[in-house]
Amino acid sequence: MVVILTLLTTFIFICINASQTHQPFQPAPTNQFKEHNYVRIAAFADVNSDKTTDLLMVSIADQALQVFYGGDEKTGTPILQLLSVNRTANLQTVVPGDFNGDLATDFLLVYEQPQDDLYSIELCIGSPSTLVHYNCQNAVNESIGEPFILDYNGNMRPDILFISSDETFILLEYEPDGRNFSEKVITDLSETKLLPSHSSAFVDLNQDLSADVALTTEKGIAIFLNKDGMINWQMDCTVEWMKNAEKESSFIGKTSFIDYDADSYIDMLTSLTLDGVTTIYVMDGKVLNIWFKGGCKDSLKDRWRKLLDLSTDWVINPQDDWLRGGDVDNDGFSDLLVTLMEKATGNLRPFILHNVECDGACLPDTRIFSIQWDWLPVEYNISQVAFFDIQHDGRLDVLCNSNAAAGGELHLLINDIAKQSCFVSVKVGSGLCPYEKNSGCSKTYGNIVGPTIAYSSTNPDGSSALGTATQLSQSSNGALQLPYVQFGLGTTPNFVDSLTVGIVRQKDQVEWKQTWKTIVPNSHLVVVPQPPDKPGQWLMHLYVTPSQLVLVTGLVLLGLCALVAIIIALLHIKEKYHDRQVKLQESHRFHFSAM
Repeated sequence: MVVILTLLTTFIFICINASQTHQPFQPAPTNQFKEHNYVRIAAFADVNSDKTTDLLMVSIADQALQVFYGGDEKTGTPILQLLSVNRTANLQTVVPGDFNGDLATDFLLVYEQPQDDLYSIELCIGSPSTLVHYNCQNAVNESIGEPFILDYNGNMRPDILFISSDETFILLEYEPDGRNFSEKVITDLSETKLLPSHSSAFVDLNQDLSADVALTTEKGIAIFLNKDGMINWQMDCTVEWMKNAEKESSFIGKTSFIDYDADSYIDMLTSLTLDGVTTIYVMDGKVLNIWFKGGCKDSLKDRWRKLLDLSTDWVINPQDDWLRGGDVDNDGFSDLLVTLMEKATGNLRPFILHNVECDGACLPDTRIFSIQWDWLPVEYNISQVAFFDIQHDGRLDVLCNSNAAAGGELHLLINDIAKQSCFVSVKVGSGLCPYEKNSGCSKTYGNIVGPTIAYSSTNPDGSSALGTATQLSQSSNGALQLPYVQFGLGTTPNFVDSLTVGIVRQKDQVEWKQTWKTIVPNSHLVVVPQPPDKPGQWLMHLYVTPSQLVLVTGLVLLGLCALVAIIIALLHIKEKYHDRQVKLQESHRFHFSAM
């Protein structure tokens, strides 16, 4: 019987694996965006607080801000216009967030002015009771470069850091009444020169679960650590750019802050294009932490490590040079989504840089990236790409945006490579409930910047699986980050041993963090840090999404149970038949004995 069960189980898994497609990504069978051309991806947010991610788009024709509701089965109308932007300047960036703390989604709109590198900033305040009324006001008339969003004072409201026309760093904070801004000049940054298209971040770099500030400057990445709930602007730890970055023929791309090697240290990844060849570099998070403890005394210019040289026929797209991190196969290691330009023709096309173990002459436990030329079945002229889990199943799909000359169309590629892998996603909502004190903080799912999430689990071989990420760490120059954090857990549905969430604390407060044990895999977690200063009272809502692996395992178990039941029933029938035969023989024997 054991042989039969083994053969049956093997047969079922072979049939399932044979039915799987060999194409990692497939075009969506129905394109929800086919009737909405000439649009541009703007941002992601939970606009209507239904715990699903919505897509924000900008109409190229009239610059109207539109929304595609992720939970469209509840709204009835999948794409709606939120507000119309009647401006002569070009709308470049949209940053969603709850700037005044009323639990409604607001929008920070960044416009490009005719003058080079000058921008204006407008803030549109939403209403807690309706999704169609926004009160827009001018926040900044002139900003050199795009602003940078952070939570400077730990009040769970986004603050705005920008450079004024006289090259002064100014921090805009909403006052406690949520009606007006207060300005604070950061004099310690007077010598700091940001890159024209910077990728500054509000991210935890020293493993204390409290976000720090990293500014991408002309010299390198200037890091200001969060000490006791305050950003120390005076201690400037600048990681200089790698060699050859200062050459006139070089071009430094955007920097991404991700734990690419899954060691719980957030690394810094960037690209350098030199003489027509693009190279991906990484600054290891472990090296950074040792450097921090030593007072940032030595130069790290020689500690940048090369991860990948792109083909000589392709370079990273100068107009969209982001290295967007996401674990496409949910194996626990973050991959990269990039847009490359073919040098011979100028055509643009997206590619996946797959995170793989180095099998060559590398240091132990070193990871590198391998470009997958055929994973994304799209045509050329794709100028913008982003990850988007449209089915809410824990698989990162790819959303492609063609350029305006090609119609500004949106194309969705469904992820098929992670069907049998497990995951856990975490979204940290707002801990502010000023208008809902008696309703259990139901509207708490806005875009919150700075929460850091760390997890630990156990691999089948007994080794530890680790990961750390900061929610919405970057917002400038088209970062297009999802408003939650997701970790891949591999193909074994093991429980997550521990998951720790930390948020930015206020000055002189103890650490605001909380740990939960034994998390079910394939879970969407929503953490409500209310009240923020009492982590023991934080709420965690858990929503389980069974993966195909779990469903298949369940079907196999049911099939095995049914087979065992049939075998037991057959044995039982056989035994009853045997007993009947024995009784019949005994009755005959008794009859003849009586005679």
